[in-house]
Amino acid sequence: MLRAAFLSVVIPVCVSLRVGFLSDDSEDKAVLNDCIRNTSIDFVTLLACHNYNGLENVARLHYDYQVNVLLGSPCNEESETVSRLAYRWGIPFLSTSMLSSQDREATTLAMVPDYQLGLARAIVTLLSEIEAKRVTVLHTNEFHTAATALSMEMDEHTKLIEFSEERFDLHHDIMGGVILFLVSNERREEALKEVIFSFRRVLVNTKFVVYDDGRVDAALFFMDLQVILNELKSEIQKQIILANFVLAMSSDSNSTVLLSLRLVIGDCEDGECGTRYTLLAALVVFGVVGVPLVVAFQFQRREREIHRMPWRIAYESVLRAKKEATPLPGYRKISSTSSSGLSGFAGFNPTYEPESSPAYLNDQKVISYFPENSIG
Repeated sequence: MLRAAFLSVVIPVCVSLRVGFLSDDSEDKAVLNDCIRNTSIDFVTLLACHNYNGLENVARLHYDYQVNVLLGSPCNEESETVSRLAYRWGIPFLSTSMLSSQDREATTLAMVPDYQLGLARAIVTLLSEIEAKRVTVLHTNEFHTAATALSMEMDEHTKLIEFSEERFDLHHDIMGGVILFLVSNERREEALKEVIFSFRRVLVNTKFVVYDDGRVDAALFFMDLQVILNELKSEIQKQIILANFVLAMSSDSNSTVLLSLRLVIGDCEDGECGTRYTLLAALVVFGVVGVPLVVAFQFQRREREIHRMPWRIAYESVLRAKKEATPLPGYRKISSTSSSGLSGFAGFNPTYEPESSPAYLNDQKVISYFPENSIG
C-alpha cells in the first residue's frame, strides 16, 4: 500500500481536461491558448449570445464535444438557465455573468462574487462624494438587484426606471440632480440618446454618471459621446452636458475581483476637474497622519512647560541645601543625651551609648527634628 502511494506521487498522471468556453471575443481564446500551451487542457470555443441566446451552443458543448467544464458567460438573460443545466449535467460552470453573483446552483462558481451589492455600495459612495441629493437610476434587467439595493440605501431620494423595450416610457418624470446609467454595453448608446434628446429640460442642471465594467476605454466612450452630442444645435448646451458626465469604471486590483472606481470626467484638461478629489485625498491623508502628530507635539510641549515652572526650581534648591542647615523655628535637635534620658525614663539602663553621628543619603545630610512640645 505504501508502495502504491509512493508511485502515485512520483509518477505523473496525465489527465486531459476539455473546457467549453463561451465567448464573443476571439482575443480571449488566443490568450487562453497561450496560457495552456504546455498543459493537457483542451479548449472548445463557441460563440456566446448566438443560436437562441447561447443555449444551443451550450447544449452542443455538452452533447457533441462532451466538455468537462463550462467557462465564460452566455447572454446575461440566459446565465441562470445555463447554471441550472450545468447542475443537471453534473459539470462545473465558471460563470462571468453578473447575474450569477446572486442566484446560482451549487455547481456554478461566480467569478464576480456579490457583484450587485458591491456595485451598489460603490455607487452610493460616489454619489455622496459628488453631493447628489436626488438620483434617477436608469437600469436594464441585469442591474435590477444593484438598482434596488441602491434605492434602499438612499431611501426616497432615488427613483428607479427600468430601461427595456416593453417598459420604458418617454413620459417618465426624471428628477433633476443626477441621472445614473446602469445599462448594459449593448444598450448604453440607445439609453443615452433617449435621455439626452427626450428630456432636454433637465439637462442643464443635471450630472450624468455612467457605469462601465471596465471593458470600454474612457477615451473611446467620450469620443462616442461627442458624436451623440453633435446632433444638438446649441454648442453651449453641448459643452455643459459634456462637462457634467462622470464615467465610473470597475477594475481589478492585485488580481482579486474587487470593485474600485476610476473617475473620468469629460472635458477635463491638465487635471482641472480632478482638483477637488486631490484636495479631498490630501485632507484624508492629513487627518490620518497629521492629527496624531499634532496631538503628540502638544503633549510634549505641555510636559516641557511643566518642567520649566518656578516651583520645580525651588524644589531642586531644597535638595541642594547646605549640610549645616539651621533648625526651623519650634523644632530642636534630638541629641544622644535626650535619647539616653528617654531610655532611662522607660526603665532601661544602657551601658553603652554610641556617639551621635549624622546620616547621609546621596551626599545629603539627614537630620531628624522633632517638635518641642512632643517630648515631655
